[in-house]
Amino acid sequence: MLGTCKKDEECIIHQIFGSKGHEGLISVYAEPISSIIHKSAQPQSKIQNVHIATENRVCISFDGTSIQDFGERYFSGAFSFEIDVTRCNNEQLGLLIEAVLNLEKLGRGYNSGYGHIQIKQLQLLERTEMRKLVWKGDYFRVEEEIAEKIKSAI
Repeated sequence: MLGTCKKDEECIIHQIFGSKGHEGLISVYAEPISSIIHKSAQPQSKIQNVHIATENRVCISFDGTSIQDFGERYFSGAFSFEIDVTRCNNEQLGLLIEAVLNLEKLGRGYNSGYGHIQIKQLQLLERTEMRKLVWKGDYFRVEEEIAEKIKSAI
């Protein structure tokens, strides 16, 4: 049952995301937001179009003077990421897909009126990775080949 852990069996949320002493089942990968080599000032790979900033707010004030402030980090823009679900069973995968489809309703930004998240594309890919030895005249070289097949898209 969702959210209930027993002594010898963790709930589905802890199975997927992990808990103290237990590794989670998923891995999340994303293109870097920024990855620039200092010497050349050239990006190493695709850079995502994302804006990151901090909004400072007054938490406590006395007689019109700020006593304690706090800052909230936020980001905006379009970015993409992938979640490796190869170790998830169908029930766990279903929960993840349901969570992603309802992502806009989660988080403080939406609840505070700052903005929203819009899922533009959600794909379930079957990825096959192969490594093969290729003869290069006087030595072998290992080359990797990745084949992707779209299982479903939303």
